[in-house]
Amino acid sequence: METKTIRISELINESLRSRTEAQKLYAVSADCKERALTIDFSNVSFMSRSFADEFCEVVKELKKAHKTVVCINENENIRIMLQIVSENRGKAREVKVDGVVKEFLNFADLSLFMATL
Repeated sequence: METKTIRISELINESLRSRTEAQKLYAVSADCKERALTIDFSNVSFMSRSFADEFCEVVKELKKAHKTVVCINENENIRIMLQIVSENRGKAREVKVDGVVKEFLNFADLSLFMATL
């Protein structure tokens, strides 16, 4: 089986910050004819939580398309971020609301309230 290696630092950047960047990886990966993909994290120094979450989604979608994905050369920070995000995906999040919800019948009432702040 042929394997395609994708070097993240060359395709995207050494600092992975956004979901859009992870989606770029998906676009390149989904279009390749090879069924085996190696994602090379050489020279990647930073990965945001949002990139990591979207990256997990990309891997999930590639696996649905019957592609195998192997990650190599992740530094410790990248490995930890991917582990934390993958362990927390799908878990219900508790949202704490500390404020009071106000309802207004119209914009004029809202404007009057806002004038008091």
